[in-house]
Parts: sequence; structure tokens; C-alpha cells
Amino acid sequence: MSATEARVSFAPGTRSCWELLTGGQREMPAAGARVSFAPGSQPSQDGAVAAQLPTRKVTFARKHLPDWKVGPRYELVRKLGSGSYGCVCEARDRERGRRVAIKRTRDVFGDLVTCRRTAREVCILAMLQRHENIVQLFDVVAPIGEDGLFDEVCLVMEVCDSDLGLLLRKDVELSPHQVRKILYTLLVGLKYLHSGGIWHRDLKPHNCLLNDDWTVKICDFGLARAAGGPRPRAPAEAISAEGAERLPNPRHAKAHRELTSHVCTRWYRAPEVILLQADYTAALDLWSVGCIFGELLGMLGSGRARERRGPLFPGDCCYPLSRDNDSSQSCRKAAARDQLEMIFATIGTPAVDELDKLDHAARRYVQKFGCRKGHGLQAKVPEADPAALEVLEATLRFGAARRASASGLLEHGIFAEVRRRATEIVTPGILHIKFDHEPDSIERLRGFILKEVRRFQPAKGECDADVKDTSDTTCPLSRARGLPESARLAVAAAAGA
Repeated sequence: MSATEARVSFAPGTRSCWELLTGGQREMPAAGARVSFAPGSQPSQDGAVAAQLPTRKVTFARKHLPDWKVGPRYELVRKLGSGSYGCVCEARDRERGRRVAIKRTRDVFGDLVTCRRTAREVCILAMLQRHENIVQLFDVVAPIGEDGLFDEVCLVMEVCDSDLGLLLRKDVELSPHQVRKILYTLLVGLKYLHSGGIWHRDLKPHNCLLNDDWTVKICDFGLARAAGGPRPRAPAEAISAEGAERLPNPRHAKAHRELTSHVCTRWYRAPEVILLQADYTAALDLWSVGCIFGELLGMLGSGRARERRGPLFPGDCCYPLSRDNDSSQSCRKAAARDQLEMIFATIGTPAVDELDKLDHAARRYVQKFGCRKGHGLQAKVPEADPAALEVLEATLRFGAARRASASGLLEHGIFAEVRRRATEIVTPGILHIKFDHEPDSIERLRGFILKEVRRFQPAKGECDADVKDTSDTTCPLSRARGLPESARLAVAAAAGA
């Protein structure tokens, strides 16, 4: 089928890109068609300048769609992407008449890592429902045999028009209004997560879905962690300003499970994670937000050459496999592209009091970089105005305790024109994932995932998101503890109660 090209520009907050393409219809283009958008701008109703919103290309015919066991309810439309932990397709929900995204993970029980990641994502998404800046889980489908066994899981979620990763690769210019709205909605979603003691731990552009009104939905919770529970690993002050008051006192709780060492894609990884510090905090997500914000600032309408855009800290290697920790010739040549080298060249090396908080091995490693001031973030993003630079600097600080929280950043004046306080809600309590505090066991996790599937498919394997029992306590969202009445009412209203 021959490719077709459409060149459009559209105003955010009015009609979607697909409505403009199809004369008001919400139908997606047929498989085999390729749609691209040309840079363009026009005034929008709210005064913002519209720029193109890239969408994923449809590059293969329908006959090449994967044969997934999702039942008759879902009709696969096109493949959206794939990664080490699964594949994502767009589909049509025949029962509800809506577009959805289906993420399939195969061989779920082949190893403990994949099993735990799948179980954690199912649990967290099931708890974080109906927040406009968190991707919504509609259904969980698994081809369960007569013996009750299955080896793959499909998560049915809402689908968005694009993601920040695709946007950042496009040769377009954004307005300050658009950049601020993207950052604002990302922070609103993150505030909600952190208020429930959830750390995403893998924030990067491709995990920030983007709609044509420039709002963000956070997705992919496979590496997320619920910091609450009967025996939290991190100290209460590490949970973030939003959730700290609702955690039990960790001084009376014995550490149970070590935090995963290398989370986040390298370019968006906070220094404490790079240095393998055991008790990293919710502030690691704020560092990732700063890295994303810096990339967006590089897309402001300043005429910056496309080849000069990109990640703020695009390191090629990372501690402990870098610099003097590896004497190989290839790693010595890569010293200038070491992840921490690129960070320190910009923000400078940490002060003595921050070095003292590191363990011996990490402190010794950082001291090898010497003492330097750094050329500053303004040199990285000369397009940024003073207010944007202030927000950026508040997120990209070496010391996690010195970084601003999501709720703190939302109070900044830079968001005055885009702020909607009613959306800045918090969870009614701290999230608890039961299996995070139990011994690792594939069979135990299999039972948990099966129970979640049954919540969505309670009878004869039928899929109906309306019949799920939200009172289930397998991974309970604890009731509000110590929240003001206004906060509880806001959460109830957001949940449609």
C-alpha cells in the first residue's frame, strides 16, 4: 500500500491532529499509510503558538500485525513500539468504541526480574486510576488455560497521540507556553505519584506520553517502587514533601530490601543512582525531570541548529564501569564522555559536605574528578529565560536533599498562565505493594498476577473494566491518614465518587 503524506499545523486545545486530517472524524489512518507533520504555527485560542505534534508512523500492513491472544473485544490496528520487556500495539476496543494501547509481556514467568516488573506495573497502575496525568489501565488480559496457567500478560491502557521522545527528535520549534505546559502537567503527575510514596525511577522522554493539547501522561511503571509499607527502606524525609508525613518512623523499622542499583536510562540518571547509593529518594525523579526540561528548552524558537539539540548529559559510560575503575584502553578514551564527567563539567563538583554523605567507594571515585566550578546550565540552554533557568537549576543539584520537590516547583511563577490548581491532587494514602516485602517467588507472583487478571475478567475470561473490585486489598492503597478534609474531597472528586 503506497504511503501518503499530510502536512498540517494545528492549535493545541482545539481539534486533534487526527480530526484535522480526517475532516472531523476520530478514525485513525489505515494500516499501511504513513502520516508526517510539517513544522507550522498558528495562534491558538489561549494565545499559544501551535507547533507540530509528531505521531508514530504506520509502516506495515495489517497482515503483519502480531497474532496476540486478546480475545474478540480488541482489534489490533498498528504496532507502536517495542522494548526489552514487551511490545505495544494500538487497538480498537469494539465494546467501548475507543482507541486503546495494549502492552504485551511474553514469557512473564521465565525469570524473576520480568515477573516482578510485570506484577509491580499491574499493581501500581491498578491503584493510580483516573488521574489525568497518569496513563489509565482499562483491562488486564491473559490467555489462561483450563489448568489456570498462562505465560503472557497484556495490559490494556489509554493511548495518546505521541510522546516526548518523538517530539524531541523532530525538527520543530516550541513556544515557551508549550514547554511550560508540558513541564507543568509532568510535575502534576509526579506530585500525585510522590504523595503516594511512589518513585517512578525511569522517567525519560519516551515514558512521557503527549496529547495534542500538550498535556503529559506518565507511563511505564515496571521499574517504579512503592516506598511505603510496613518496613520502608528509605527514611521518611526521603519520600518527598507530599508523602513524608504519612510514613511510619523508619528508625523503628528494619531495612528489608535493597533498592535497585541502576534504574533510569543513563542520560536521565541522578548522581546518587549513578554512584550506587543505597538510600536514594524520590528526588531522583526530579533530576530526570530537569534533564527532560533542559531538552525541551533547547527546542524553543531560537533558531538553534537541530544537530545542537539533544540530552543535557549524553554520557557514553557510567560508574562503576568508567574512568579509573576500568583500565582498558577503550574506557580511558571514553573518560571525557563519562556520565559524571559531563554532569560535573556543567554543574561543578559537589561540596565537601555533600561528599561526606557518600559511601567510601563513591566518595573516592568522585574525588578523582578534582574540584571545579562548572560552566553552568545557562551555557547549555542559552534560550532559557531567567525563570526557566531557575526551575532547571532547582532540579539539577548534586545533593538530592537540595533539589526542589514537585509540589514546591508547582508554586513557581513560571506556571502562572497554565496552572490549574484543581488538578494538583494527592493520593488518599501511601501505596503498599505487599509482595515487595515478601520473599521472592515466581509462584507467589504468579498467584498475584492471576488475581489481578481475575479482577478485570471475573467470569469466563470476559474483559470488562467496570466489574473490577476496587476494594481488593492485594496491593492496598491505604485510607487517608491525617489528610485535611479538602484534600480527601479533592481525591474523591477526581475519582468520580
